[in-house]
Amino acid sequence: MNPIAFIPLTSAVISLVFSVFVFRRYLEKHHTHNLLWSIGMLFYAIGGACEAFYGFLGWNPLVFRLWYLFGALLVAAWLGQGTVYLLAKPRLANILMVVLALGSLYGAYRVFTAQLDPAGMISSLHTGSELSALGDIYWITPLNLLPLLLLVALSIRKSIPVSGGMAGGSADAAAMSPAVTVRMPSQCTSAELTRVWKASDARIAALDAAS
Repeated sequence: MNPIAFIPLTSAVISLVFSVFVFRRYLEKHHTHNLLWSIGMLFYAIGGACEAFYGFLGWNPLVFRLWYLFGALLVAAWLGQGTVYLLAKPRLANILMVVLALGSLYGAYRVFTAQLDPAGMISSLHTGSELSALGDIYWITPLNLLPLLLLVALSIRKSIPVSGGMAGGSADAAAMSPAVTVRMPSQCTSAELTRVWKASDARIAALDAAS
């Protein structure tokens, strides 16, 4: 047994608890971003649980595939998609959701049909190198970064307009959230990051008030 396995186990439990709370929030308010965030946190919990399983009980091919799919491939994309629903226009967010769903299904197919390399199974930690039959895996990066790529593309317009149409919000409610200037994180000052956080918080408050 690897004592380090208690770390992913703890993160899995915490993430699962947060997933339940955020999903309850979705049931109360019916905001799509809450649903996507709860799914993303559930994916993280699955990935952490699989890592803990490996640390406590050793190698299992199915557990490894689940770890790779949920913990390495899908979690960032689905969490990011929730933020897209929060900040972008609903039509654009819906289009990206279709692309993400199709990409996720394709990723699941590739992960579960790939051959496993026994030489990579002796590592004390999952690295992803055990999957030997994915071939060209460069498609994984854009799937992981798909929501971020959309937000960066929107930054060409210098701001993301906050739509009042989501969840039936009014124009007054939309006005409560200022436009968010989006840059790459390395280009943002702490003041700009704080402004993004405040704008997101104001958007959530506006949606809650409109519900």
